[in-house]
Amino acid sequence: MYEQVVPYDSDVISYPTEVTWKRTGNDIEVRWAPPAEAATGMHYKAIIWQVDDTPVLFLSEVFDWNADTAVLHDVPMIEGGRYSLNLALFFDDGYAYSDYVIVEWPGSNSTGN
Repeated sequence: MYEQVVPYDSDVISYPTEVTWKRTGNDIEVRWAPPAEAATGMHYKAIIWQVDDTPVLFLSEVFDWNADTAVLHDVPMIEGGRYSLNLALFFDDGYAYSDYVIVEWPGSNSTGN
């Protein structure tokens, strides 16, 4: 029988808060308040997918650990469509994700939260 001991110490961190979004043309700008534990080696991922009867869509883009704003360019969302936005902070031991934000894709230059 072979036995190996591997030291492991799990981290628990806070999640991004105050997630808001703004539409400018076909871009969506996402803003958030980073958790205090955000540090080098971590990264954020903005994730958007359809809800209800909106046609299938899945978007995901990675951003640096020290960001608090991200722009997803030329998103293929349809006006009147409903989407769910989530912002997650990934780190070695897992991830911490924000509350889900419902995005109702409006006309140009609109905002939501």
